[in-house]
Amino acid sequence: MKIKLSWSAYDRWKKCPHIFNLYHILHEGYEIDRKRNRANTVYGSVIQEIFSRFYNDRLWTKKNCVAFLQKELLPQIWEFVLKNIYVDWDDFNLSAEEVFQSLENDIPAIIGILQEKELYSYEGLQRSEVKLAKRLYDDYFLTGKIDFLLNFKGKRTLLDGKSTKDVNEDQLYFYAILHNIIFGNYPDQIGFLFYRESELKLLDFNISRAEEIEKDIEKLIQMIETLQFDATPSEEKCSSCLFNEICEFRISPK
Repeated sequence: MKIKLSWSAYDRWKKCPHIFNLYHILHEGYEIDRKRNRANTVYGSVIQEIFSRFYNDRLWTKKNCVAFLQKELLPQIWEFVLKNIYVDWDDFNLSAEEVFQSLENDIPAIIGILQEKELYSYEGLQRSEVKLAKRLYDDYFLTGKIDFLLNFKGKRTLLDGKSTKDVNEDQLYFYAILHNIIFGNYPDQIGFLFYRESELKLLDFNISRAEEIEKDIEKLIQMIETLQFDATPSEEKCSSCLFNEICEFRISPK
């Protein structure tokens, strides 16, 4: 059986090995996941696709680029995203109109930070939504999709685009490990592009942190081989868990 170890799989395992087993080994979570209301993900999905096109199709060369993104590309991508996920706006704190307006308003500001930081050019690597996969051994594959892989002021820079500042820096290191396995070196820089705030945050690369995650990946594979998936429940984790209504180990709020 081919086992793909993505960031989301690794993150689930870190939170609770039992949930990792249910979702990624027994495959019991996909139907439940498909029916979840994803209104909270619409902004991020749409804005990421817009700036994927911005880089991969070099839309900055287009005359009146901002207007094109706002008036032509945004409605197309908005419609595409909403057709492919389940959304219930009645069960969300913002209306569809408010989310769409937020996207339209944020595009010029994001373009502004990209221009200010010189985050695009004709020279060097400028790619978005970079899909990477590498066989570790046997049937185990490390996989990931890097939001931005850029030549930023002469440095190979790996960025993850986020619609919230509630982030886990380990995600960047996970992708950096995959980059190292495939290309033979770590990126020079890693960081986040915060869409709503139009802010770039670069991090000093910590090789020790990358090595700890590499050890974690080896430990995860050992647990899969020995089928050791102990639950690690807590009230906080269980409250947002996909399986919180059916899991025998769940801890209910007091």
